[in-house]
Parts: sequence; structure tokens; C-alpha cells
Amino acid sequence: PIIVASSLTPNGYVKIGTFVLQWGSIATSVEGNYPVTFPVPFTTVLQVVAVQDKTGLPTTSDTWASVASLTNVGFIARVDWTGGAVDNTSISIRWIAVGIIV
Repeated sequence: PIIVASSLTPNGYVKIGTFVLQWGSIATSVEGNYPVTFPVPFTTVLQVVAVQDKTGLPTTSDTWASVASLTNVGFIARVDWTGGAVDNTSISIRWIAVGIIV
């Protein structure tokens, strides 16, 4: 298979045949829901994983990210935490998605 399209940016994608891998990140300092739009819409989205980067956060805090409301054009990244103050601390959520575009 040949790479037929790509955008090798911080929020980017690569298309190999009909298989597409997309990635990105969002930054926040508060809990909540954050809409994410894929760089290119999928025909079929197969899987999305979102994780929280704990770099620079207090070791007494537990933080996590989850995926909700998944569609072919994006999803909602949910950010939550407990234990310890993380107010005004930038939290980076990194995500990766795989799917098909025909």
C-alpha cells in the first residue's frame, strides 16, 4: 500500500490505501467535555483512544481522559480528576483514531 494523503502536523493524519490513522491533542486547565474534530472525516471510524499526559502535574492528583459521543467526524474528550489541586495547570489530552475512508 502507498500513502495516498497525509498531514504530518500536531493534529494530523496519514492515509494508506483506505486505512487512516489520525492523531491530535487538546489542552485544558479545567474538568469538562471538549469537542474534537478529526482532521478528515472517516467513512467508518474503528477505534479512538484518548490519554492524559501527566507531565508537570502534582503527583497527588489522579487525572484521566475518556471518549464519548464518537462519530465519523469527531468525538467528545472528557477530562476528569480527583485528589489534589490541578487548578490552573495545563492538562494535555492526546488522542489517536483509526478508521477507513473510501
